Amino acid sequence: RRVYGDRTINIIPEVPTGGTNAGISSPYREHLGFWFYEELNVLTGWADFYRVIALPFSTSVPHTQRLIIQQVNENFLEMNGRFPGADLYKRVYSNPNWEKHTNKEEGNESIETLVAAISVTNPTKRREALEQNLNLPEFMNYSVGSVLTSNWDGFWNNHWMYLNPDDGRWEIIPWDLDWSWGSSPPPNTGPLYAEMPPTFPIDGIAIGEERNSRAPGPVTSPLHQDPQFYEEYLKRLRYELTHNFAEEKLFDKMNEMQDLLIDDLLLIRDDTGRNVSQRIKQIEESYDVIKQFVEERHVYLNGVLPVPVTDWEIF
Repeated sequence: RRVYGDRTINIIPEVPTGGTNAGISSPYREHLGFWFYEELNVLTGWADFYRVIALPFSTSVPHTQRLIIQQVNENFLEMNGRFPGADLYKRVYSNPNWEKHTNKEEGNESIETLVAAISVTNPTKRREALEQNLNLPEFMNYSVGSVLTSNWDGFWNNHWMYLNPDDGRWEIIPWDLDWSWGSSPPPNTGPLYAEMPPTFPIDGIAIGEERNSRAPGPVTSPLHQDPQFYEEYLKRLRYELTHNFAEEKLFDKMNEMQDLLIDDLLLIRDDTGRNVSQRIKQIEESYDVIKQFVEERHVYLNGVLPVPVTDWEIF
């Protein structure tokens, strides 16, 4: 049956086992990430925690708390006021890196034309191509959200691209956010990824943590090399650092979710007899490490982002 009109949803394991995800904290990073992009007015799917009961019901199968994530597809586009028959690509690891999900018979010409247009070396022509082909405010919001949360895997990979047929401009849609909020690649033994520099979208180079470096994004790198966009991007980073990325706001959201999940776990315990102590520990430890990242991210960005002259007294 459809869920809120969707024919496809993604159900994340209650306790991820590793592999290509960030371990037990993955669901909380994903949920907080989709919420944060939505706060920045980025086109994104919904993500919520649900109590999942397997059918037919059995006392040997416990109730679980699972993160449900909306699938990006034609139905997603229609629900968000976009044209479901437009070109939709997913950026993936495999070759070709642009995986087309609509109008497959037409090939990848539309996205290849975009990349070619914005990759010119002439700054004036590049700026014209960016303005003509990209929804710049939405790309700005995506870039700011990705850099604040150290979503290091979201420029070269792990996003969708939608071509609006009404104005011919592209939008970028976040995806697969378990490597954000300070998560680093396996074996996850390094420091929190709190020092991802503002230049990361250009070159993919992580200062001091080269093992986390990525190839530059084919769309986001030319975009951030544009001086006008980059200047505005730095200003937005500074602004959002004390607004949507403010510690108080983020901690309030995390505390709200932690309380909600633990309260539900206690109901599960009373209803089914399930031992929930390990699950509570998973929740608390996951949010604690994300909070630690937020604190360290503030320290780092406050030291590298430009401060407007009008705000010098504050710093």
